[in-house]
Amino acid sequence: MQRYKLLAVTTFVGALALAATALAQTNLPQPDPPFKGKISLTPADSVKDFPKEMTAPEGAPNTDE
Repeated sequence: MQRYKLLAVTTFVGALALAATALAQTNLPQPDPPFKGKISLTPADSVKDFPKEMTAPEGAPNTDE
């Protein structure tokens, strides 16, 4: 009977380790989103797909306004 309890505990711990490994693999770095801009021969014809550029808040010191 003791042997079966040990086998059950070992199986349970192994299943938990397997589940933890599967969960850890879903937290891998996500791939970059697809490029939604347009690349043309000249910069004037191209459309950028960058995040919004940062700007200083209204009334901040050292701005070029």
